[in-house]
Amino acid sequence: MNPKSLPVLVVFNALLLALAGPAFMNKEVLAAQVKKPLLSGEFPVDLAPPPGLSAFSDVADPRYIPGLPDKEAAAQLLAEARWVFAGMIWGFDYVYTPSDKARGIAEFFEIKPRWTKDMAGNAISRDASVALDIRPLSVSMQDAMLYAYLECSLGAEEASEQASWAFGTSHGQARGTAAYFRLNSEDPLAVMLARRKAIINAAKEALRAILRDRTHNKPREVRGSFAFAAVPKVIVKNGEWLSTARILTREADIESYGAY
Repeated sequence: MNPKSLPVLVVFNALLLALAGPAFMNKEVLAAQVKKPLLSGEFPVDLAPPPGLSAFSDVADPRYIPGLPDKEAAAQLLAEARWVFAGMIWGFDYVYTPSDKARGIAEFFEIKPRWTKDMAGNAISRDASVALDIRPLSVSMQDAMLYAYLECSLGAEEASEQASWAFGTSHGQARGTAAYFRLNSEDPLAVMLARRKAIINAAKEALRAILRDRTHNKPREVRGSFAFAAVPKVIVKNGEWLSTARILTREADIESYGAY
């Protein structure tokens, strides 16, 4: 067996246990899942995350770990998949104020997930999001990067919410970046959060472009919502995470300054 395939098998087994549990082998459960609407996409995890920048000097970085444990890799895949799939189903709310040098106003751009409460109104964790029905379909590996193709089955309410983004929406696509290196961070999910930042920055760029086409004068404030149209693509380029995100936006509430 190729030694490089071992991490793939370990992570894949961890995903099966974490995601499917005993129900994975239940044929009746699998047959019911096939009939549900599905979302799917590929999610990567780096099995050899980079050290801090200090490791490129003569002194090695003592925090550098050359590989991720299987449970940690699975946790990163799960956290990102839940966040992305929830972003395709429920989407995000945003508040945006463009920068305006003439008025001395700095840009303000806040984005919050719309799934901070479950369907019963109970508060839930930001990263725990919701108990989405996610299953692994396949895993591949290129160098130290593992790619898992995951599938999310939608219940009736989830499918209705996701389908609602197809009506009365605008489409946009843009790129965004975020720093790749984990500087002074002890958080094992720091790389995943950096990828998430690149995705959000891509969504912000897409929203800016949509709003520029919608209004000729800089608004005082814009409030609206958007969802991912597909699983965003994220790669490493020139020492940064580079994301390409396609979004769907609903009609925004635009407040103008009035007479200047």
